[in-house]
Amino acid sequence: MSFDKAGYLIGRNFVYPDYRLQFPRYYGYTLRHLKAQIRIKASDRAIEGLSEYTIDVPPGRDYIELDAAEMRIVSVKVDGQDARFEYDGRTLRVYLNPGSHVVQVNYETKPRKGLYFVLPDEHYRDRVPMAWTQGESEDNHYWLPMPDYPNVKFTSELIIIVPKPWTAVSNGVLVETRDLGNEVLWHWRLDKPHSAYLVAFAAGEFEVVREDCDGLAIEHYVPGGMAIGPGSAFIGHAT
Repeated sequence: MSFDKAGYLIGRNFVYPDYRLQFPRYYGYTLRHLKAQIRIKASDRAIEGLSEYTIDVPPGRDYIELDAAEMRIVSVKVDGQDARFEYDGRTLRVYLNPGSHVVQVNYETKPRKGLYFVLPDEHYRDRVPMAWTQGESEDNHYWLPMPDYPNVKFTSELIIIVPKPWTAVSNGVLVETRDLGNEVLWHWRLDKPHSAYLVAFAAGEFEVVREDCDGLAIEHYVPGGMAIGPGSAFIGHAT
């Protein structure tokens, strides 16, 4: 430890010479838009997913890779046709030609991270059932195949199919709700490019508390039976 003439402590440089250089991950292609349909299988703590990627692949490259941890890949299509792919339990490699494409991945998984279930059990029989995601900063690929790195930005849509009487809320604008009999479909869209970890949703037996804040409509999604008025909620969504 030493001090300069003015009495300020002199430390080591900001980048220590023994540090290894680290650079942002480069995936070698551009993801423009991600549209994913997620069916919640609450009793199994599992999901069935169909994800669709609008991508641009540069000349000289014949594959893309998606981070996809601990999934069962059912099928992969490129522009509607079955595609060759390889999967090692962590990374999904899809073979294709350079250019603009739509890639679809059909998969199943019981996420260990990134997506969490809260369900009644023998100890908490009155627990309100729900499922929620926490992807920051690189955990979303445990429930959704994607280039899962914060500097990757794209627009997205989530179509979340939940059992009745669940509600599903996500980022962006609610496009549609649809009654499917024993299930309900919730379609959310975020048309501003965002980091991969901001693909998110919460679903469960929620009550909705609505309030107005200087002309801005605020909706709070609260576990059923816990709503006591504006400001009491766990999850807020501005519209």
